[in-house]
Amino acid sequence: MILRFLLLTSLLPLHGALEITEFSANPNDSFLDSDGDSSDWIELQNTGATTLSTAGYSLTDDPGFAWGWNLPTLDLAPGEFLIIFASKKNRNLVGEELHSTFSLSADGEHLSLRDPA
Repeated sequence: MILRFLLLTSLLPLHGALEITEFSANPNDSFLDSDGDSSDWIELQNTGATTLSTAGYSLTDDPGFAWGWNLPTLDLAPGEFLIIFASKKNRNLVGEELHSTFSLSADGEHLSLRDPA
């Protein structure tokens, strides 16, 4: 059992890991974007121990679409969060509020984060 654990931990990446940690597909007026709109949102976090670049990462709500909405290239420190509004406004400039090209359905749907690999 110990050998199996060591083998699995040796396969874990040594760099950061970007993950979807929370999302809201049924927004309320308590979290508004800079336009004053209550949009769906997605929270990403670098859950790794080192700084991670978002270069090449994308979000999609369509399992048949290879990539989707591209995140801007920025560095996230360990534990740092990133909020993306799922508003269909398509804004991905570094230093500004981020908005995907799609929104989320409160009835449930696909949501995935694609890494550069």
